[in-house]
Amino acid sequence: MAVRTATDGARLRALRGAGAGGVATVVMTAWLFVARRIPLLSRIPPREITGRIVEQAPRGDEVGDRGRNGLTALAHLAFGSVAGSGYTLLSPLLPPRVPPALSGAAYASAVWAASYLGFLPALGLQPSPARQSRGRHASMLVAHWIYGGVVGTLAARRR
Repeated sequence: MAVRTATDGARLRALRGAGAGGVATVVMTAWLFVARRIPLLSRIPPREITGRIVEQAPRGDEVGDRGRNGLTALAHLAFGSVAGSGYTLLSPLLPPRVPPALSGAAYASAVWAASYLGFLPALGLQPSPARQSRGRHASMLVAHWIYGGVVGTLAARRR
């Protein structure tokens, strides 16, 4: 019989979180397309971010629209999966009485803040918050709450 270690448990939580984060990213992306049609967003931020990265890459000018769409989907899904792993690794530290959807939304709010108020503008991948509309910020915060609610709910079901 194999002995499970704390590291094995953390690995398993991280994998489960990655799956939950992937599903949550798909749900979040559906909201982004709705927000664009309303229109709260003129462009979908993951597409903008990926586009700026591709433009800065060697031979990035050779990547067409299909390539950018594929890279956008891959990058957004990867980021969402990694963030989902982060949530499940931190979840044992959360108060047990907080509903998982609420703790997930709080976690996703921190991800939003670190990204859109922090490293994305610092890297020149998104304009500073002062140069963007309130509607854009609100729609992205809602997108992250949706993501977090789904991650929290799925992670709780998988325990």
